[in-house]
Amino acid sequence: MKTLTGIIKSTKMTNTVVVEVTTFSQHPVYKKRVKKSKRFLAHNLLDLQLGDTVTIVETRPISKLKHWKTTKLISRPSIAPTEAKTVVKKTIKKSAKKTIKKVTR
Repeated sequence: MKTLTGIIKSTKMTNTVVVEVTTFSQHPVYKKRVKKSKRFLAHNLLDLQLGDTVTIVETRPISKLKHWKTTKLISRPSIAPTEAKTVVKKTIKKSAKKTIKKVTR
């Protein structure tokens, strides 16, 4: 049974998450480390959120594209991605207002 560890990139489907698994391999000629990422559809019965690090296990085919199950939640991000987006938007708006005030003076 294969087990992989990755980060959840999408939770928009019912009982399904998209897990991105990143691996590093060495280029055969140049010997440089190359980053490779692959996305897997996994069956989700846990309460998982975007950005969580999880372990997935290979199983029998559940649907046409789903052949993996989430088994274990390893860690959650310190700040949720949706919260991070709102914080960034607020700071951009504040800085834009400050620059407009400086220009109009």
